Amino acid sequence: MESNRASKISLVISDVDGTLIDDNKTLTDKTKTAVQKLREAGILFTVTSARPPFGLEAIAETFNLQYPIGSFNGGLISCRDGKIIDRTPLDNKMIPEIITMAEDYGLNAWLYSDRHWYLKNLNGFHVDHHKETLQFEPSVITNYEDVEGDIFKIVAASSDFDAVFQCETAIQQKFGNSVAATRSQPYNLDITHPKANKGEAVKQIARQLNIPTAEIVTIGDSFNDISMFSNSGVSIAMGNADAKVQTKAIHVTASNKEEGFAQAIDRFVLKLA
Repeated sequence: MESNRASKISLVISDVDGTLIDDNKTLTDKTKTAVQKLREAGILFTVTSARPPFGLEAIAETFNLQYPIGSFNGGLISCRDGKIIDRTPLDNKMIPEIITMAEDYGLNAWLYSDRHWYLKNLNGFHVDHHKETLQFEPSVITNYEDVEGDIFKIVAASSDFDAVFQCETAIQQKFGNSVAATRSQPYNLDITHPKANKGEAVKQIARQLNIPTAEIVTIGDSFNDISMFSNSGVSIAMGNADAKVQTKAIHVTASNKEEGFAQAIDRFVLKLA
């Protein structure tokens, strides 16, 4: 991938799951030290994630993030004080059909507002793991039509990775540019507003901080990170990323099991700054 990088690096934007944290959902000491090194070098740091805002609170607190944060793959750009910079919820008219398609492929559908995580089956695939990851309890409902307020993201989840891929393809074909449907993990399909993607999040954060995108470094591991790679001067894929994701980045670091984030900061950010 060609770089449009300027000689200066002003901001690092990182994905969270599979990138900033390891497979145990832990922020390692080396990761924390790497972020501190950025600050000492005068480089700003923030995150953008498929997670809802309430699933990023612990990370925001740990790093004392002072700059805009992108949740829902960029569907909600906000500050820690609650100020909303940009919001792009799904079109409510599309939601019932999206849910039906997901269920037709045998996937469990989860709906997210900015304050709630809605689902039908508390014992469904990956629910316990997700509860632990987000440190948040879901709201169990019997009918998705009872959900009130804006929905920013639908997750369709299954242990059948091929079914997740097939559902992704079907939704993309059905709705075209009316939604964004990408896998944040092999078992998770994220469906959001078409402008709710990490590339748009990078541009929004850049505008808020008055930083050229050429001075931004992005780091990620999944297909939903590709859009932010193409909107930054330096892009870094994790070693645990799919090979197709790695080809979209300028650099590839070690995996999240091998302190890949910390290595990336030392090798590809601080040496270039």
